[in-house]
Amino acid sequence: MKDVNKIEMLLLKRLSGDSTPKENVLIDCWIGADEKNGERFTELKKLYDDAEWTKNDGSFNPDRSWKRIRKRIQRSKSYKLKPLLRLAASVALLIAVGLSGLFLLRNEKAGLSDQILSTDIGEQSRIVLADGTQVFLNVDSELHYPEKFSDGVREVTLEGEAYFDVAHDSENPFIVHIGNASIKVLGTSFIASSYHNDEMISTTLIRGSIVVIRGKQVVQLSPNEKLYLSKNGDYQKLDSADISAESAWREGMIVFNNARFSEIAKRLERYYEYEFLYHPELAQRSFTGTFAKDDDLGFILDLFMMSEPIEYSIKDNTVYIREKVLLE
Repeated sequence: MKDVNKIEMLLLKRLSGDSTPKENVLIDCWIGADEKNGERFTELKKLYDDAEWTKNDGSFNPDRSWKRIRKRIQRSKSYKLKPLLRLAASVALLIAVGLSGLFLLRNEKAGLSDQILSTDIGEQSRIVLADGTQVFLNVDSELHYPEKFSDGVREVTLEGEAYFDVAHDSENPFIVHIGNASIKVLGTSFIASSYHNDEMISTTLIRGSIVVIRGKQVVQLSPNEKLYLSKNGDYQKLDSADISAESAWREGMIVFNNARFSEIAKRLERYYEYEFLYHPELAQRSFTGTFAKDDDLGFILDLFMMSEPIEYSIKDNTVYIREKVLLE
């Protein structure tokens, strides 16, 4: 943080609640001296609040916080990126210093060394865990796992989507905590998905057997079955999931099979650095198509236009979708 100038350091101290009364006077004078200063502080506070979201539930990940800050910066139209980027990086570092100690202490008390694998928008990753389990992490996702599993149970936590090929161990079940549910297995392959802005948690079994547990609900799946869990407690089980489509992302493909546009927009936002805005009436429109994850976004949208009467425009980092006006 040597490159952070004096006023930036004072702003960081104010946001973290560590500034002294004398420093607060200096900060207030600086904010009041220029309207742009006030706007800059307001924007910085929004970035800081986004990064500190994890304080409420006790889980902290500096990488995830930084990704959220960076995404806000990339969509910001108020300031030049360089000064704000430097300052936002300092914010992320300040939060990391303040909270990571608590995070590590909690895991040390549990006898675990918690590791985090995260992917950014458009990125995918693969890891082999200590027990030999292979995990393929999809875009904009995060996996928490111990450096070494303790005796009796193998536990990980997922936010986002991942494909698990679990090493068989009849004496030590493998448990994936996902949203407000858990998936328990001995040795199998399955896909689990729970993004923070999804309405449903879902899991698809490829081979073996799994049990999904949420409170008193216990649902067992057989190969080719898919389970949807809603946040209100309801669930739906499909007897014949399209496994090739479900796992296509592992091969770098994006498959939409009669998917609602609201779901398509969410998925495309995870692959491309764009936000989608559209009329609510378009949310229920369905589309089918297969694309490579490296395809240009404009190419994908052009194909959608060929199948439905819609049109789009892109400004900055936002895609605007609207109903196409048909001339009689």
